[in-house]
Amino acid sequence: MKRIIKIIIALLIIIVLCFIGMKLYVNHNKNAFQIPVLMYHDVLLDDHYKGEDDTISISMFKEQLQYLKDNNYKTLTLEEFYDYVVNNKKIPQKSVLLTFDDGFYSFHYLVEPLLEEYNMHAVCFVIGEATKASTPEYDPNKYGTIGKDLISNHSEYVEYGSHSYGLHKEVNGQKMIDTLSKEKLKEELNNVKEIADFKYMSYPFNTDTPEIRELLKEYNYKLAFRGEKEQVLRNVNQYQIPRIGTKSDFKEFKEIFESDYYKNRYGNGIIRKVMITIERKLGKRLF
Repeated sequence: MKRIIKIIIALLIIIVLCFIGMKLYVNHNKNAFQIPVLMYHDVLLDDHYKGEDDTISISMFKEQLQYLKDNNYKTLTLEEFYDYVVNNKKIPQKSVLLTFDDGFYSFHYLVEPLLEEYNMHAVCFVIGEATKASTPEYDPNKYGTIGKDLISNHSEYVEYGSHSYGLHKEVNGQKMIDTLSKEKLKEELNNVKEIADFKYMSYPFNTDTPEIRELLKEYNYKLAFRGEKEQVLRNVNQYQIPRIGTKSDFKEFKEIFESDYYKNRYGNGIIRKVMITIERKLGKRLF
């Protein structure tokens, strides 16, 4: 009986020490230098904004830029961000990367003028098969996308990357990227080259696979972005960069910068993989 009690006490001590150790580890990561990568999609004029998912009103976007300006944030270029993640280059403590998915032409007509006004920078990831030769005139009542004309001749405030050529769709309820062989994925990346020789990609539906990551390395892509509401620690896997989706809610936007909720808590190694998997199964955060 005494032996069992000793074992129980020893186990309790181990559990407490593990908890304390994990708490210290989490706090260390939270206090480490981290960068938010923000993910936008379509930007709409105020009288066309209806609160749909993956959209934001132009007035809210302007308010967010004003917040970044007032708080002295630097909006990074992709090369600056790459140098931070891969080459350990120093960047300002207050840095952020602005990304836009799907190549909506609102990026050129609505976003770019504001970037110029605020002297800020952003990247737009375009869908290859939706990219025509030229960008149509803006009509807020019609769907439209960035054309090759702007991709090959853009201003200093913007740059472009790939959101795949034709993977932005589902097949029998599955994301297409999950259904293709490595050879088919090669064809996909070759098709992207018809649009431009991109070196940066954001995954459709924020979904990546081991096969696509291997090919991106083979094709000399520098970075690839997905989802996950988490800031970026240095030395993150360059083909699994997390991004934080934004909404037309200014309070939620400020929390990205002013709270610990979006901090990477577990680093970039095996501990993170284990803890994130456990949390997803449980449906809640442990720390």
